[in-house]
Amino acid sequence: MRTRAWLRRVVAAACLAVLTASGAAQAQPPQPPTPPPDPEPEPPVVGVCSNFRMPAGRTNPFSPSGGAGTFAISWDWQAPDPNKRCVGNCTSNACRDYIGNASTSDGWLSATKRSNGTVRYEAGTFDQVNETRTATVSVSGVPGTFEVKQDGPGCKNSPDSVTPSSVTVSAAGGQASVTANGPDACSWEARRVSGNWISSVSPSVSGGGTVTFRVDRNDGAERSGTVRIGNRSVTVTQRAASCPSSPSVSPTSLSFGSGSDSKSVTVNEGSHCSYSVGDNRGWITRSGSTVSGGGSVTV
Repeated sequence: MRTRAWLRRVVAAACLAVLTASGAAQAQPPQPPTPPPDPEPEPPVVGVCSNFRMPAGRTNPFSPSGGAGTFAISWDWQAPDPNKRCVGNCTSNACRDYIGNASTSDGWLSATKRSNGTVRYEAGTFDQVNETRTATVSVSGVPGTFEVKQDGPGCKNSPDSVTPSSVTVSAAGGQASVTANGPDACSWEARRVSGNWISSVSPSVSGGGTVTFRVDRNDGAERSGTVRIGNRSVTVTQRAASCPSSPSVSPTSLSFGSGSDSKSVTVNEGSHCSYSVGDNRGWITRSGSTVSGGGSVTV
């Protein structure tokens, strides 16, 4: 009997435990569903700057006095997706940050990059006659170069000076010369303007060159002529021929009859020569006390 009673108690206790456990499970509240994981964030986007370029060069050369100009750097820009978050190169102007400093190939030309994507360049004065100089502008980060030219001054109508500015030649004549001072690249016409006794004038001369000419013998008074080089005139003076102290006369003797008479004696010297007239006899009368070469004395 004791065994059966114990067994009944064991079975009853087990059933009670099962019922208790089942009731506790039914009393628990329902659990919420597990939420789905957050989506991965989209990566940010950037604009794309590419194909930086500059114009080929200045269209017209600078004048000899120099000057300044500007040119613009250009580029291509690929805009980012407007529906996404942009973190770089969001506008075309942002591409300016990729443009580096400007430099030049020669010291006579200077260049400066400006914040708006343009480059300013400047040339000084240039005094080499009939010459042209060339330099280029380079910009860091931009392929190619920008070419700039500058012309020197042209030739003037006359040399800067002529030395000597006047020439004096002896009565014997001969060859004379003057130098045209000016740029080597320039030339000017040379010619006789007056004085047909000046001949064989060099037809032209370059800067630093010599103009030569010939002067005939002068048997008379001092004379002047002009040689012109470009628009500059050179005065050529030739000294007078020398006058002998005793002139040549013709005839060298006169004969008179017993009656009153008059005859002439001619002085065969240059007209620039002058002589006094006198006699050693009181019965001779004469026309004047002086006579010039080529003139006559009547006695």
